[in-house]
Amino acid sequence: MIGPQKLPVRLAKPPLLETIFEIRFEPVKEAVADLLPGMLYQALGASYPDSASLPVANVPREIRNADPSLRYVAAHRLVRSDGHIFVGDRVVGVGKTAPYQGWDDFRKRIDDLVYALKKTPFIARVERFSIKSLNLLEVPQGAQLSHLNLNVTVAGTAVSEMGFTLRTEFVQDPDITILQIATNATHTQGAVSKSGVLVDIDTIKLIKESDFWDAIERQIDQVHIRAKQMFFSLLTPETIDSLGPDY
Repeated sequence: MIGPQKLPVRLAKPPLLETIFEIRFEPVKEAVADLLPGMLYQALGASYPDSASLPVANVPREIRNADPSLRYVAAHRLVRSDGHIFVGDRVVGVGKTAPYQGWDDFRKRIDDLVYALKKTPFIARVERFSIKSLNLLEVPQGAQLSHLNLNVTVAGTAVSEMGFTLRTEFVQDPDITILQIATNATHTQGAVSKSGVLVDIDTIKLIKESDFWDAIERQIDQVHIRAKQMFFSLLTPETIDSLGPDY
């Protein structure tokens, strides 16, 4: 199994830029993207006071349904200063931007959304849900790959970090974890700019059970642990220590 024996409870220097919880579903009716934001705003508007339409909202629904690349794209957002809820015809989720305040904080945002969704009549069946984390490890150029538990060779030669990108998938039925790594990445938030290695982890659970809503809390915890194991197993012990782990 992927993952170190012992996982930190928290990090003094969390590298997380954004984390996203997403549900993909089969709607009861085609107009869900027009109706669901209003119902969620009634339930969660105190926490997400602003709303916005996204570009795909201007694309006719017939085109969105026919184009696989648009089918799960959000059309509306409810917004707060450090996060948002997004809604589409077949997708809904919640995101949290840096600074990351720990799993308990993000889990409460997930629970608030799930509780509100369970009270709506618009979701016929949940197809899958996922937890995605986008992390930036601030390590200097020239030794970025050495901070990862990673060994990639091409034709017997170790790869260079210059222009290095990697995408791979790990299947642990019924979960799929998509891992993407890119060196020499840069992220700017306000006046602060960071650079280093970008680590993108997306852990997906395909839903086969009909009683999804009854089992969702346990399944969310399972996916979170699997994603966390993937992240920390990818880091060298020295890299983990540099993040200030608290066990």
